[in-house]
Amino acid sequence: MSGYDAASYSFYEGVDYSFYGDPPQIVMGAIAQPAAGEAEIGIKDLVGAEAGALAPHAATRTLAWRARMTQARFEEVRQVLAECRMPVIAARAVSANASAQQIALFVTRQEESPRAVLEWCQANHDKAQVCAVISTNAALEPLARAHGVPFFVGGEQRLHAADFFASIGIAPDLIVLARYMRILPPEMVARFPHRIINVHHALLPAFVGANTYERALARGVRVMGATAHYVTDALDEGPIICQQAFAVDPAQTLASLKQHGAQFEALALRNAVRAHVEHRLLPVGSHVVRFECSETGGLA
Repeated sequence: MSGYDAASYSFYEGVDYSFYGDPPQIVMGAIAQPAAGEAEIGIKDLVGAEAGALAPHAATRTLAWRARMTQARFEEVRQVLAECRMPVIAARAVSANASAQQIALFVTRQEESPRAVLEWCQANHDKAQVCAVISTNAALEPLARAHGVPFFVGGEQRLHAADFFASIGIAPDLIVLARYMRILPPEMVARFPHRIINVHHALLPAFVGANTYERALARGVRVMGATAHYVTDALDEGPIICQQAFAVDPAQTLASLKQHGAQFEALALRNAVRAHVEHRLLPVGSHVVRFECSETGGLA
């Protein structure tokens, strides 16, 4: 074995999957016949009845993954798993020796969201590392340097070029747009499907686009917030990962609203990056199923 622990994924009440192998594999409601040298796969079927006893395994812990959802959504998840044979989150989520994911952090001038990502990665360097901070201006270069991260500045044409990452010597696993107020070209989005996370300063689908706080005040909203989502070709319409909301004081000024909102933008982005890095996100159509993970110890 090469470091994969057993993982139990509970997608819905009474439904339990267990994955074994390197990489883990899924066979719906059956015991896989492993090739020589591979671990066996123990699985319970979709109604909770055991398809077979769990195979002996040298795992030292069990990761329990759970997500609440409607029965209709569960059927969507079931179909996705049946088609891909292995969920996106399974391959590296339980690897004891998986290398830290490399993050390219795109910024402009707002500091709170980039700082949140940099600090989380610094505290969890075994899971993720910011390999570059990238911007169209030099405003946040001191922030990058303070965290020991290379800073690159350039025009949009250069930053969005197909060979840009190679030209600066990085190969990111994930792109994070920390209030990067530019639109990525479709070619770049296509190269990183479900691997670009953006934070939007509103509770999507409300207030798509720019000047969200101005428009929110003009409409007299009582609740505002931030949305972290995967980026698609459609502006601010990618699958939502998480949201953070806060009450709006009718006496707030635009400046105070922006300052207050920046804290929630940072929180939403940090939480989304963490969930992605920990492989707890499963895109299903226009939605993202987000799993919560707990370590139980021993085999379940």
